[in-house]
Amino acid sequence: GAVEAQVWWGQESITTRSHKDGATSLLHLSITLSGSRSVCVGAQRSPTAADVWREGEGSMRNEDVWNEGVWNDGCLRTVQMKPGTVYCSSPFVFEHGVRYERCSSDEPIIALQCRFAFPSKVDTNRVNALRSEEMRAAMEAVAGSMQNAADRGEMRLPEMEEILWAERQIELRLAAVASGRF
Repeated sequence: GAVEAQVWWGQESITTRSHKDGATSLLHLSITLSGSRSVCVGAQRSPTAADVWREGEGSMRNEDVWNEGVWNDGCLRTVQMKPGTVYCSSPFVFEHGVRYERCSSDEPIIALQCRFAFPSKVDTNRVNALRSEEMRAAMEAVAGSMQNAADRGEMRLPEMEEILWAERQIELRLAAVASGRF
């Protein structure tokens, strides 16, 4: 996998372009560490809605999340992200954009984006914009697995005690390595 740190500050709010992510975001975990941002998400009413899964490379369509007039009622949502906000999603399949609120360099917006990583840039470029029946089948498998894990209570964030325990285990291993006992 890959972890990307997104850091932003400035005197004015900024809005990213409306887009779908590449295939590296078939499964995506986002963690807001500081600052305030919002994610605007657009969704079609069904997975087989027109233009959702077009063969070949994606193209610009009239799905801009910043243009409320092109969306049916209930298909456009804005979610506030503040420190500690975490979400797991598949932004490969839905249109979205991010608005970063103004802030100072002393208190920047910091968010971690955790995604798949492909072994080579050639592989990444080959599949990142691919919208085919095969990619749809892959996405349905990912979504189904996520739903099943959530239904069984297996998809959850760790509790603070678990994090502290893991942190302590890492410290113990590092100390063992440093002392030659490992």
